[in-house]
Amino acid sequence: MNTMLWPGWIAILFATLFTAAAGVFLLAMQYHRHGRLSWRRSLASVTVILYLFGLLSYTMLPLPPTRGDFCDIPGMGGVQKMPFAFLPQLKEALLDSPGAILHDALLLQVALNVVLFLPLGVLAVRWARVGFIGAVLLGGLASVLIETTQYTGVFGIYDCAYRVTDIDDVIANTSGAAIGALLAYLPVFAWISGPNERVAAREYHRPRPVTRTRRMLGMVFDLALVAVFAFILGTGGALVNNVAGKPLDTNVLDVAAALLPPLLVIILPALAPGRASLGQRCTWIFAADESGYPAGIGSQALRTLLGGGGFTLLLGAAELAGDTGAGLGLRATAFLLGAACLLVVLLDASGRGFSARITGLHFADRRAVPASGRAAGRNREWAA
Repeated sequence: MNTMLWPGWIAILFATLFTAAAGVFLLAMQYHRHGRLSWRRSLASVTVILYLFGLLSYTMLPLPPTRGDFCDIPGMGGVQKMPFAFLPQLKEALLDSPGAILHDALLLQVALNVVLFLPLGVLAVRWARVGFIGAVLLGGLASVLIETTQYTGVFGIYDCAYRVTDIDDVIANTSGAAIGALLAYLPVFAWISGPNERVAAREYHRPRPVTRTRRMLGMVFDLALVAVFAFILGTGGALVNNVAGKPLDTNVLDVAAALLPPLLVIILPALAPGRASLGQRCTWIFAADESGYPAGIGSQALRTLLGGGGFTLLLGAAELAGDTGAGLGLRATAFLLGAACLLVVLLDASGRGFSARITGLHFADRRAVPASGRAAGRNREWAA
């Protein structure tokens, strides 16, 4: 039983770690596409992540401890090319005793291969929205990819195949996907809501209130995007330095990793016609003046520097300054500004926040285009 369960625990562990690391970006993508968050979509996305890690865990593990560890062990590799090779053994087990099927390792493996791909068929129909034929093809392609990975020793990482490549596995897996695709049409799976459903502009065309939760989600999305951009720039620069004949200037790399993310994620998008950072665009909000028009560039620039843009710029500058007195002062200023922004948003039922109140601006739904013709003309560029 432990042999059957431990790959599942491995899958749960890595799925949890992946969701913790990438979950905020999945939520941002969902909000950007559909105009709001949905527990059904979120739960379906987590289900897909858990299933994919489970599929990898049960089909790839255990991996050999060394590159050639399994190469000299009989029966650990090879190819089984005859379709339905298990049928004679099934017939023999039935003639011996119907209950013998439950204890036959080969037949149990076939049954488990079918069961393992049942969720793939369900998710392909309900989540990916590819229909029955698409689900069957997806199941077949996934199974062939898995068998190819095993046959090639994970595409050359290992010196030989560490599992038997079996055509019956492909047949069983594809059959499981087909059965799952049929079961997907049952009402019990109607809760699964996928990313291929209608986009926000059609599904939720009416403006929604800009709440504190929505504003805070935008802030979280911005901070997460700044962090991942900084990570990409930092690690990318380090990789280039390791492989380049002429290494890049580390000072330039440090400045880029510290200052470019706030500029690219928050400040420049906020000054663009949409008047919203990338995180705010994901939550469908923009900075507007009291009459509902997009904020003027001057007031918007000040609002951005008094909000997330200034906070992340101060942190980047503090990172460049290090542990000097200037660095400590920049960190303290960033902490005070961040605390003020967070506290005012938490206490402000309208969700305007610290920077918007200082500059006399507020936040509106991107779908809330002012009714007058002049307003529609002024907003044609940013409302698209």
